[in-house]
Parts: sequence; C-alpha cells; structure tokens
Amino acid sequence: MSAAAVVRQPRAPPFLDPPGYARHRPESTLLYQLVEQHYPAFSQLRVASGRPLPGYVEQEFEAYLECGRAGPTRSRGAGVPPSVRAWCKGS
Repeated sequence: MSAAAVVRQPRAPPFLDPPGYARHRPESTLLYQLVEQHYPAFSQLRVASGRPLPGYVEQEFEAYLECGRAGPTRSRGAGVPPSVRAWCKGS
C-alpha cells in the first residue's frame, strides 16, 4: 500500500474546559494536608517495626497524594495512572 493511499482520520480537539469548570483541589483540604504530612513517617515506622503496609494500601496513599500534585493537564489523564485518575475524579 502506498503512502498516498493512507487516509488519516482527523483527531479529536483537545479537551476544553466547560464554562464554570474549576479543577478539584484536593491539596487544599485538611485530609490531604494531614496525609501528606504524616504518611511518610507512618509508612517508615511500619517498615521499621517489621510490619510494612500492604502494597495496595501504599498505592492508594501514593495515588491520593499524586492527585494533589497533578497539575490541571495531568489530572485529565495525560500520563497519569488509572488509580490516580480515580482519586482525582472523586476529589
């Protein structure tokens, strides 16, 4: 097949914010601030005691914290793991 025969499909336009849209800001909540401040020490304490958190618990905490760090374009899904998008969506 020749290159001239290949027909390219038009791409969808980039995401446009609907009128009145404002990104959720989990980083401004008390819960986020408490988790951000205390989770690293708590996790290290658990490891030091020989009882680390289960992997899925660590993943959820990291996803929650990443959501607060995600900028407006990252929270839409560009290069963001599904677990982070789920937290961001519900924030």
